Amino acid sequence: MSLPRVLQVDETNTSYPRLTSSVIPEFGDILHDPDSFAQIQDMVVLNTTQFLSPELVYGNELDVEIIVEPCLCECGIYVLSDGHAMTEFTKIGVVFQQNTVYVNTENSSLDNSTYKGQDQIYVHNWNGNTENIKLRVIIDHSIIEVFVNNGINVITERVYPTLSSSLNVGLYANNGNCIFKTIQAWNVNAIFDNIASPPDVKENNDMSQIRLQFSLTYFALVKFFDCCMLKQKYNVPCLGILI
Repeated sequence: MSLPRVLQVDETNTSYPRLTSSVIPEFGDILHDPDSFAQIQDMVVLNTTQFLSPELVYGNELDVEIIVEPCLCECGIYVLSDGHAMTEFTKIGVVFQQNTVYVNTENSSLDNSTYKGQDQIYVHNWNGNTENIKLRVIIDHSIIEVFVNNGINVITERVYPTLSSSLNVGLYANNGNCIFKTIQAWNVNAIFDNIASPPDVKENNDMSQIRLQFSLTYFALVKFFDCCMLKQKYNVPCLGILI
């Protein structure tokens, strides 16, 4: 189950509007733990991985926002990691030269019965060569939601870490240096209480395909109704809204 979201139509730097998806505003007001707030400014990562202090950012109930300056390397954030051992982790990265963001869950669990892979998306209305990118990563145990540039794109994943130490957050830069302009983090109170433990809710490949098909169907329906509502207002063909 993903977070409740607000869908809205935003103007873009093109002649067409864009449907965005963001977390409901009440999320932070209700679920953020104000005593857990942490902020880091202008952190430079030099072709390495740097884990954040557990006293600042740590856990599997987190809301983390990062703003990254454009660079020539691949960079991003590790979550649900066991730290420097790098036995378990989920990798959320940006490839500026390709205008893409990805979530890689190939090392998210030592349990080989869980689904693992990589989802990569092209970020519209963003120039990776010249513009900062904003990622908001919300974690609730096995659920990871990544909101790109205030909801222009969203990636949702399920992961099932097995190690009790897989609670660390780290930043990385591959083949170059990266400046994380702003890092903000909060601990989050549990979103869903009394959920089944990961072994009871694992998804095999068939279930993953069903989940993917459902998500695509839902996405298509949202876009269809969006097209119907906006066609008259903006006097543009549906194709302009759907891309």
